[in-house]
Amino acid sequence: MGHGQGTHQPVRGNHHLSGSDKTFNQLHSALGAAKLDRPIRILLADDHVMVREGTRRILEREPDLQVVGEAGDGRETIDLVAETQPDVVIVDISMPIMSGIEATKGIKHLQPQTAVLVLTAYDDDEYVF
Repeated sequence: MGHGQGTHQPVRGNHHLSGSDKTFNQLHSALGAAKLDRPIRILLADDHVMVREGTRRILEREPDLQVVGEAGDGRETIDLVAETQPDVVIVDISMPIMSGIEATKGIKHLQPQTAVLVLTAYDDDEYVF
């Protein structure tokens, strides 16, 4: 494969969102540093309500970020992507009904321009690659 194609380098260790600048920079990186004249539209997908609520609170501190929906499973995630047209989906790998990995495939098929940022507590090669 050519340079940059098919190579995924996982970020390992305990990386926590610490501060709104880091969060904002990570989201801009996920969008390819796109210049938008509107807030970045974000969909949160995690089966743990507390994780979604905490992530929402962090993201909503930034005026350039807008959480447009929350999903508790992979199937709901795909449905909400079609409905809300987010710029970024923040998805957990392990969710009921459909995994985050399968949901990501569905998201990219449905809306290829949507960036997907995977957050997980797993440090297993099975989930990281």
